[in-house]
Amino acid sequence: MEKVFSGAEPVGLPWQTLPHLFGLVTNPRLPGFRRSAEEALRVVDEWLEQPNVRVLVSGDQHCRCFGDDRRGQASGPLVSDAQLAALTIEYGRALHNRS
Repeated sequence: MEKVFSGAEPVGLPWQTLPHLFGLVTNPRLPGFRRSAEEALRVVDEWLEQPNVRVLVSGDQHCRCFGDDRRGQASGPLVSDAQLAALTIEYGRALHNRS
């Protein structure tokens, strides 16, 4: 992720992913290394300070993009995926999953 965030390619972080990420990295019940709230906020702040990184928020076209085609039929756990797809379409970009 460091390479992506410090590169020249634009990186959009959907706003709804930030609190989820914060919850994951600070959750003491999950295995692996956990961060304090202060550490997690510092990491997110460092990301957002990068000139190529911006937070994506829904705009005027979001509801239309969300309701188009199959995204409007999403239910249950697929609703958040449909929201991310709509946000991606709204910004005219590609959605990447870097696991």
